[in-house]
Amino acid sequence: MYTRGTIHLHRLGNAFFGVHKFGKKLNVTPITKVLYALKDGKLWWAWDKKEVRVLGNTVLTKVGKSKI
Repeated sequence: MYTRGTIHLHRLGNAFFGVHKFGKKLNVTPITKVLYALKDGKLWWAWDKKEVRVLGNTVLTKVGKSKI
């Protein structure tokens, strides 16, 4: 989970869309789930833990490191 100051969805939406649309092409495995919330002027977002782990292991395998 990540947080920072206010970023409106219309600004961050393009980044989320890009990660979703081009994730498989660029990363072999896509990130398809994202949670976004704005509370008390702070942006909170998270990606699916399993998808991030699969992506991380894919990258580690490609660079010759042990999986996590």
